[in-house]
Amino acid sequence: SLLRSVDIWDFYPDPSGTRIQEDMQGCAKKFRLTAAQAMAKAEQGVYDKAAVRRAIDRAGGRESSSQGTAGENRWSRTSIDLEPAVAGRENMLLTGLEYWGEVPYRPSDKARRRVITLLEGQVARNKINPYIDGNIPFKEAVCNPINGRFWGVGAAEVIRFLQDSADNMLMAVNDGVDQAAAIPLLVGMGFNGDTNQLRRREPYDIIMCNNPDAVKPVPFDYNAMQLAAQDLMRRKMQMREASGSLDPQTISNQALGDRAPATQVSEVVRLASQRMEIQVQILERDFFPWLGSTMHSRLRQFAPPEGGVAVLEGERVPFSIDDIDIDIDVRFTGSRRAMSSHQKFQQYQQAFAVMSTNPQFVAMMPELAVRLLRDGMDIDDAPAMVAKAVEAYQMLQQQQAALQGGGAGPGGGGAPPAGAVNTLNQPGEMVARAGTALA
Repeated sequence: SLLRSVDIWDFYPDPSGTRIQEDMQGCAKKFRLTAAQAMAKAEQGVYDKAAVRRAIDRAGGRESSSQGTAGENRWSRTSIDLEPAVAGRENMLLTGLEYWGEVPYRPSDKARRRVITLLEGQVARNKINPYIDGNIPFKEAVCNPINGRFWGVGAAEVIRFLQDSADNMLMAVNDGVDQAAAIPLLVGMGFNGDTNQLRRREPYDIIMCNNPDAVKPVPFDYNAMQLAAQDLMRRKMQMREASGSLDPQTISNQALGDRAPATQVSEVVRLASQRMEIQVQILERDFFPWLGSTMHSRLRQFAPPEGGVAVLEGERVPFSIDDIDIDIDVRFTGSRRAMSSHQKFQQYQQAFAVMSTNPQFVAMMPELAVRLLRDGMDIDDAPAMVAKAVEAYQMLQQQQAALQGGGAGPGGGGAPPAGAVNTLNQPGEMVARAGTALA
C-alpha cells in the first residue's frame, strides 16, 4: 500500500459534511497524469480505452490551439492508439478529477458507493467501490479541529489576526510617543511672539515673546501610554502562544537562570513544545487508528493467502494475516512516539513505584497489573515486565520459606510447603496467559 498526501487546493470535500468518514456523501481530488500513464491504466482495465483516447484528443487540441495552430490537431483521432506512435505524445499532461462516495442516482448495478474518474471531462472510470470496507479512501489530518467545520484553524491564521491587532496597537503607541516627544502647546493671546518659530522649535532655541506665561503644554495622560505598551506586550505573548513558542529572554533570564539544573531545563523544553505535542496527540488519536485499520483491511483484501514480508525499521519480518487476526487481539490505538523524554521518565517512575511497593498485588493480580502498565501508562512490554516481577517474587518467597523451615529436614535443609509453592506458581501461569491474550 502507498500513502499520498493531497494538496488542499486540489481537494474538494462534501460541503454539507464536517468529517470524511462520518457525515460526508463523498469527496473528490484533482490530479495530473501523463498520456502514457493513462494509456497504461487503460491497458490494465482501470480506465476505459475509448474515454482515454477522447481525453488525449481533447488535451492535444488544447495544446495545438495554445501554440497558435488552431484547427490543426497534431493528435488527431486517427493517430491515437494505446501504443505511443508520436515522440513526445506520451508526456502530454492530462487533468483529471477522481470522486469517491455515493452517487445521487441508482446505477444499473444498484451500487451507489462508487469511484468515478474524469479525464479532460471524459468519464474514464465509473465502477463500484473496489474495497471490502466500502469506505472513502481519504482521511483528513487536522491539527486544530473545530466543531462543525471541515477545515481547522491553522496557527498562521490565528497569528495573522493577532498581528493585525498588534500592528494597530503599535501605531497607536507610536502616535502617543510622538505626541509625548513633541507636546502640543496652548498659546495665549498675550504671547506676542512668532508662533511658527514655536512650532519649529529646536533644542536651545531662543524665542522672543512678551508673555512667556501665555504658553502652556496640552495636558497628556501618561497612564494611557503605559496601558498601551502593556497591551502591546500582551498581544505579542498571545502570538508566541499561538505558535507554540516562548520568549527566549523569559526562558533564559527568569525560568532557567545561569546555573539551571537539568530537570528544570527539561521542564522548560517540555512547556515550550507542549502545543506541538498536543497537536501530535490529536493526530495519533484520530488519524493513526483509522490509518492502521484501513491498512489492515487492504492487507486482508489484497495480500496473498500465504502472507507476506513486512519491513520494520530495516528488519524483514514474515507475517500471515490469519495468524494476526486469530492469535492476537489487534487494536489500532495510534503511535506511542509523541511523548517527550520527561513524560516517559514519569511513566517509568510510576511503573517502578507500582512494581516495587506492591509486589503482592502484582503476583496476585498479574492481569490487572499488565492492563495498568500497558493501557494506563503506555508501556508496550508490560507483559514481560510483570512476568519477570512475578518470577522474582516467587523466588523470594521460596527463599524465605526455605529459611523458615531450615531445621526440619536432614542436613539442616528443608523444603517449602507444597501448598505455598503451588499457590505461587499460579500467578506465573496467569501472567503467561495474560501476556498471550493481551499482547
